[in-house]
Amino acid sequence: MPSAEGLPVKSLKFVLVGGANTGLMYFLYWVLVRLGVHYNVALFCDYGVGILVGYLVNRHWTFANHGRPRSGLLKYTCAYVAVYLVNMILLTAIVESNLSGPLWGQVIAMTGATALAFTLQNFWVFRRHHATEETVSGRVNDARPGS
Repeated sequence: MPSAEGLPVKSLKFVLVGGANTGLMYFLYWVLVRLGVHYNVALFCDYGVGILVGYLVNRHWTFANHGRPRSGLLKYTCAYVAVYLVNMILLTAIVESNLSGPLWGQVIAMTGATALAFTLQNFWVFRRHHATEETVSGRVNDARPGS
């Protein structure tokens, strides 16, 4: 059954899931950087794990989308490739211009990518296709005016 949640509820769920996932993935990034891994390689590892975890939780809870998992994962991955590139460009600019080191630089850079991530997920990755969902579930919505 499609979720009737509005944008404020989805936004709150996104912040909760994103906050938890970001915290865990930042911890992974922090450990890798402290172990001597280059910050861009650590960022790549961070995003790889974060994409899988974030997709599963956002698909099932934040956006309550139970449509096609393969196409959803592909769209989610494409969206996060874009978010990753924005994050990497910001992080590299911050670190290379000596505004901050890679640990605090990532904190700054990821804030710039969060709005893009929500927008892509809400309006593209997990966007509802009501006609498709009704056809798949075997129900036809006959809620036409006057019926």
